[in-house]
Amino acid sequence: MTVPIYIRMLTVSEYGRYVTFLSWKDIVMIFATFNLFYGVYTKYIIDHEKDRDGYTSCMQCLCTLLTAAAFIVYMLMHKFWNNLFAADIKLMLLVFMYCLFTPAYSFWLARQRAEYNYVRMVFVSLIVILGVPVTSLCLLYITDLRERAVIYGYLSVQLLTGFFFYVWHLVRGKMFYNREYWTSGLRFNLPLLPHYLSLLILSQSDRIMITKFAGSDKAGIYNLAYQVSVVMNVVADAMNGALTPWVYRKLKEKNYEKLKSVPKAACIFLQIISAAVILSAPEIVQVIGTKEYLEAVWIIPPVTASAYFVFCYGLFCNIEFYYFRTKYVTLATFAGAGMNLILNLFFIPQAGYLAAGYTTAVSYFITFSIHYLVYESLRKCCMDGNSVYDTLFIWRSCILLFACSCIGSILYRLPAAVRYGLILFFIAVTAIFKDKVASVISEIKTAE
Repeated sequence: MTVPIYIRMLTVSEYGRYVTFLSWKDIVMIFATFNLFYGVYTKYIIDHEKDRDGYTSCMQCLCTLLTAAAFIVYMLMHKFWNNLFAADIKLMLLVFMYCLFTPAYSFWLARQRAEYNYVRMVFVSLIVILGVPVTSLCLLYITDLRERAVIYGYLSVQLLTGFFFYVWHLVRGKMFYNREYWTSGLRFNLPLLPHYLSLLILSQSDRIMITKFAGSDKAGIYNLAYQVSVVMNVVADAMNGALTPWVYRKLKEKNYEKLKSVPKAACIFLQIISAAVILSAPEIVQVIGTKEYLEAVWIIPPVTASAYFVFCYGLFCNIEFYYFRTKYVTLATFAGAGMNLILNLFFIPQAGYLAAGYTTAVSYFITFSIHYLVYESLRKCCMDGNSVYDTLFIWRSCILLFACSCIGSILYRLPAAVRYGLILFFIAVTAIFKDKVASVISEIKTAE
């Protein structure tokens, strides 16, 4: 929702530098925290209900130690890192403060999902979501920092929110060190570092490589298309975040049959949203962008399909995480990221920056395929051959949506009435499957 404002207040190049820096920031975050608020944290608080406060406090302190170590590495070679990130020492200090406190907010969000405290989670999230653009816009008006104003606004609101929850967890948990917690956390998440880095390569390297080969203005155009697809990402991440603790509980109970219907309904719901975003892309770009960004419309179909592939392979990842097969998670994501880099290195210089959208979609589909093979192996060895997902349906839906992304690009040359007629068709399909979609919510609410 803030993209139209930033686009009209920054030049294309300034906006491109802003999104490129955010990509580097995410990479620093991985090394500074090991992403301990993912994976191992959710599994622990599902399996153990008695010491959640102590575990949260303990893992937060481990993140603090890792951030301190990463900061020392930065200071030893700060000129090199500043040149790589196109930043200065003041900005990087703010980034490390962000890495120090923001995990506390992420721990809190993960716990609210696990305990189904969605009203509280949404309320706090809205405060943060509104605080970022308000702060950034104030800095844009009263300073001449340009894209730095938006960066400072984003980082400052996030780290202040994180600071509140940092103190909150320490007061409630009162635990700084537990050998078992630290060891299990590192043992689980350390092998996942290549996985988290590969995820960033898949999602962020496009913009970095487009900046290098085509310029920061093209990276800004690409990012607008990516932000439109974020509508899909937001819904997919929210549903996967809600499904994950529910899936873990059903796996713990060995209630495999119950696992089939809810993820299938979620896939149907997300597929319809994705198709609607693809078909209405030209009008969306005209509303949120300016004439300089019109080329973004051709990137929206493949990156929207990519977001759907991410949700689908996330279903398989949940099984891999639950049975501690983290090395396979890393293998699949690493393969997809490597393919993305190779395809980008060839196609961006040869075919232009628009090709990055399709290289991303292909890479995500490869990642999805590998995760499926790992899931099939786990189904046979850990679940007595039981199938917890309707995999045939998931495969068909992925292929159908990719076809829709290709057809959508062709339909952009036709009158809008044709595309909106198709959107009405998808709305009718939604009405037909409304009971299926509603079952997602009811199953999550009634889950124990």
